[in-house]
Amino acid sequence: MKLTDLRALPEHYIALGPILKPYGTTGDFIVDSFPETALDDFIFIEIEGIKVPFEIEELVDRSGQVVVKISGVDDVETAERYRGCPAFAAPGEQHDQTQDESRDYRSLLGWRVYSAGDDAYLGVVERYDDSTANVLLSVRSDDGTEHLLPWVAEWVVALDEEHHILRLTLPEGLLG
Repeated sequence: MKLTDLRALPEHYIALGPILKPYGTTGDFIVDSFPETALDDFIFIEIEGIKVPFEIEELVDRSGQVVVKISGVDDVETAERYRGCPAFAAPGEQHDQTQDESRDYRSLLGWRVYSAGDDAYLGVVERYDDSTANVLLSVRSDDGTEHLLPWVAEWVVALDEEHHILRLTLPEGLLG
């Protein structure tokens, strides 16, 4: 598989505005709005210039502002890291895909994933989710931890087809 075979990320998102502040004690935060035209299963937070998808566990409208709970953020300190970051949603029409596009990601199953910065072993690609605007790779580490990593072509440092190794440069804080 060549890097160019993989689908690029969509360029059109619905801007939600910046993340305003944490809400409560369980890692929720507030955004100005979440339009009904957006799919409500993922929110994209811009981190170091890259839109990173996070699975939404709950959306609650509180007097015109929306309280968002995302997977992997379970305390105020972690939620505080995202304060001021631009937030986005993807419109529904971007989620349509053909089976041919899905086959490219299927070929990554079983690949070993390493962090390019420190050559740390992250795990094996166990599955992928291409039902959203950003494809997510589920990488399972040896201790059983699942890392959901967005497929961002700019993060790919190397694709070793012979040895089935993927080396990624990941933004700080993505792995928790």
